[in-house]
Amino acid sequence: MKKITTIILSIVFILTACAQFLPQNNGSQGSENSGNEKIAYMKNIYEKEGKNFIDIDEIKWLSEVDNTCTTSTEEATNEIPECNPNGFLIVNDEEKIVTFEIPSDLTVYTANLGQDPSSGNALNVKIFTEVFNGNKETFEFAPFEIKVDGDKVLSLKERYIP
Repeated sequence: MKKITTIILSIVFILTACAQFLPQNNGSQGSENSGNEKIAYMKNIYEKEGKNFIDIDEIKWLSEVDNTCTTSTEEATNEIPECNPNGFLIVNDEEKIVTFEIPSDLTVYTANLGQDPSSGNALNVKIFTEVFNGNKETFEFAPFEIKVDGDKVLSLKERYIP
């Protein structure tokens, strides 16, 4: 009986440790984003009075996987528009700039530096600010997944576009 308990506890421990590496459904795909998870274009990042801020323009990310768009011209309708050949569509009906504060210790994950953000393009806010402001044309239409709490950013990750 003691062996079985030890085995069960070991399995629970291993599964708990591995859970952090599983993909998370952040709820930000599809036509509606939840209040604290957004997909947006970054318009500006700057420091003001010793604090860091970003200006964003929220967008909608439609996906064939989520059935919010289709790659089939024949199946496209007013409710389900046609995606690009890669199976997604970005919709930005109107530009509406919103500002959020970024903690100085936040890590920003980027994809525009040559690879998928999950592979380790992690930058601190100061370095990312320099990279972004020095390469605005590179990031102009790069969507970012942004988690916020009130007016503060909790995470900032560029969404990889195939």
